[in-house]
Amino acid sequence: GVGEPTRYTLGPDDLIEIIVRRHPEFSGQYPINAEGKIQYKFIGDIEIKGLTKTEVKDKITSILSKFIINPDVDITILEYRSKVIYVIGEVGAPGKYFMKADKISLREAVVQAGLPMLSASMRRTQLIRPDKSGRPKEKTVDLYALLYEGKLNLDQDMLPGDVLVVPATLFAKIMRIISPVAAPVLTSDTLRRTATGGI
Repeated sequence: GVGEPTRYTLGPDDLIEIIVRRHPEFSGQYPINAEGKIQYKFIGDIEIKGLTKTEVKDKITSILSKFIINPDVDITILEYRSKVIYVIGEVGAPGKYFMKADKISLREAVVQAGLPMLSASMRRTQLIRPDKSGRPKEKTVDLYALLYEGKLNLDQDMLPGDVLVVPATLFAKIMRIISPVAAPVLTSDTLRRTATGGI
């Protein structure tokens, strides 16, 4: 839907804002701690982990109704920090991305990471999913077909902790090895020729 991200369950490091209309004393910003709780003024610890925004609203409303008649509560997620994916390799902006939903499409993740570079071997992209047992599952994805041949059926969900690796082409890898070696040779040679007026 518009404005409202797909279902997002809150977790540690997320930051929420609670606004209780006409009751500033119950309003404020609350980080979710490592135990998945917030420390709410006057009330104490409230378990938030695993709840959606709507569920938090209902929970706070029912807690406050002991103190206030018909509390009007509004919850905003200020920072989405509990769920992370990684896009690494030959993309514009490789790194760690915070998810605004419990899953993100692979295509969306790559677009966020600045799309593959020319040096990318897109058809050999790897989606690595950490396994509970510690043995990651790897899956090859044809990113070229997905992005540029419109094969949207190849799109998949990325879950928190997933790593997408966009490898370099063999040519790009070779160039990287050769360039540092060849660069000084090329420059001195070019300079000499220019100086002597040769071509």
